[in-house]
Amino acid sequence: MKKQCQIMVHGLPFAYDNMMLRDMFKSITGGNILNTHVFKAAQAAIDKYNGSELHGRLLSVGLDKKLQGAP
Repeated sequence: MKKQCQIMVHGLPFAYDNMMLRDMFKSITGGNILNTHVFKAAQAAIDKYNGSELHGRLLSVGLDKKLQGAP
């Protein structure tokens, strides 16, 4: 059984909707942005977007700590 990974994205522009977010991550995750069973894809998304700027807003992208069992 593959371990499920979930990433959280904070700091998106207020006008961004689900389709815009899906398009942003599509090339990395294959289009499944809410949950991905491929840790490498989740890590690639984090590596690419964490700390980057999007329409004047700083993105914070990382693994969902609650899902990973962290306090």
